[in-house]
Amino acid sequence: VQDYKNGLSNLQEAQKCPGGEENPFILFKMGQCLFELGETEQGTKLLLQSYKLDGADIFEDEDEKYLVLIKDLI
Repeated sequence: VQDYKNGLSNLQEAQKCPGGEENPFILFKMGQCLFELGETEQGTKLLLQSYKLDGADIFEDEDEKYLVLIKDLI
C-alpha cells in the first residue's frame, strides 16, 4: 500500500530545497500523490508543469493514466 499523504508531505518539504520549486521530478511525484488523493485538479496542474519542464520522458516508466490526464492540455 502506497502512502500518498506522507509522500506528499515529504515532497512538499523537498520542494523547499534550492531548485525544488522547479524540479520536474518533485512536481511530477506531487502531482501523482495529489491525483491519488482525489485532488485531481491540483494534481493535473503539477503533472502538466512537470511535462512542460521535462517533456514526456518523465512519464516514461509511470502508469499511463498520468499522461492521459494531461494529454488534452499539451
